[in-house]
Amino acid sequence: MTTSPSGPAKVRSILQTMTIIHFALVGGPVFFAIAAYYLVSSGTQIPSSSETDQMFLVIVPLFAIGAIVGGIFLAKQQLEAVKKKESLREKLSGYQTTLIIKCALLEGSAFLALASYLQTESTVYMAIAAILVLLLFMNRPTTLKIITELELSQKERDLLENPDAIIEE
Repeated sequence: MTTSPSGPAKVRSILQTMTIIHFALVGGPVFFAIAAYYLVSSGTQIPSSSETDQMFLVIVPLFAIGAIVGGIFLAKQQLEAVKKKESLREKLSGYQTTLIIKCALLEGSAFLALASYLQTESTVYMAIAAILVLLLFMNRPTTLKIITELELSQKERDLLENPDAIIEE
């Protein structure tokens, strides 16, 4: 599932790529939340039926819990496989893939919660979306987090902590 690394790269560019991906995954629900809040507060939405409200009341929390638990479970599984990779470059590529999957699960559930908020105008769904976005934000890739989660060797740590270091394949 990971893309094969190609050629040497600076640590800085690898970390910047992960940060940009993370920012994009967090930014989508944030901007959608702002738009949804504006639409609901301006009164341009047509309220849904109580049957729809009841359906969302079950589905949205289930999806949110599923995304949180599933993201933790999948990330743990994938990180175990990534830790066994030989090169630091392969480990970072695998970590990036894991990050995308974990964040995409949270992002998708946040979008569902926000769509439910738009449909029902119930702030419960906005609150669920806010919690999911907060969890998304907390998954921000940092050097320390990568070192800890991948259990890197001292040599790999030294490379990762030097932003100008070049990582070979």
